[in-house]
Amino acid sequence: MSQRDSSDDEDEVIKELMKAQNELKVVHEYNQQQKRMLHSLAKSEIRREEIRKQLQETDQEVMEWLRVFSSYRQRKKKEPMKQKERESAQRCLDKRQRLSQHLLV
Repeated sequence: MSQRDSSDDEDEVIKELMKAQNELKVVHEYNQQQKRMLHSLAKSEIRREEIRKQLQETDQEVMEWLRVFSSYRQRKKKEPMKQKERESAQRCLDKRQRLSQHLLV
């Protein structure tokens, strides 16, 4: 085998290696893009799950306020609900509305 044949073989191997390296660069960039997209989606889903949890807790608060309102209605003496209680119940409903809107976005 002559030196020229050896050099041609090396050149061909180098060309093949460079071709494979370029293909890997394309695959690597695609994988990086996919990873960034999945990371973003995962962060978004985690945030949505946190909102769902807060919404569930707020729903429990709303149910408690409904029980309070119901107890006022059932009393023989019709005493009015205190302003602080009304405001607190309204804040709870407002919070629930905001959380629901966040889930729709």
